[in-house]
Amino acid sequence: MRYWIENPPWRRLFWLALSGITFLALMPWTQALPKPFHWSDKLNHFAAFALLGLLLMSAYRLSRIGAVVRLTLYGAAIEGTQYFLPWRSAEWADLGVDLLAASAGVLLWNLMKGLKIFTSCRTVR
Repeated sequence: MRYWIENPPWRRLFWLALSGITFLALMPWTQALPKPFHWSDKLNHFAAFALLGLLLMSAYRLSRIGAVVRLTLYGAAIEGTQYFLPWRSAEWADLGVDLLAASAGVLLWNLMKGLKIFTSCRTVR
């Protein structure tokens, strides 16, 4: 008897990560970051969008450009929404980091795919 394991839970993980990142991006943030950590916002953006790039490519069959464009548009939507929220601020630099990070996540997926870490389905006997 064969058991097919369809796309491990990549789609669920992608949507869960997307929901969590959206929540964190739009929630009120009242604390100012200490001076040495003013770049941590960019690091957070990079980590979030690299993860989204990796999960998006794992979950759906998209071209590399298509995935990066979709994630960049998502980043633009987040920044656009933040512009209208009194407790957040929109920055072009954040959108640039989102683009670079999404590209890095897609490239990381390509590397891992080449190493056969990600497979779309496996058979177990």
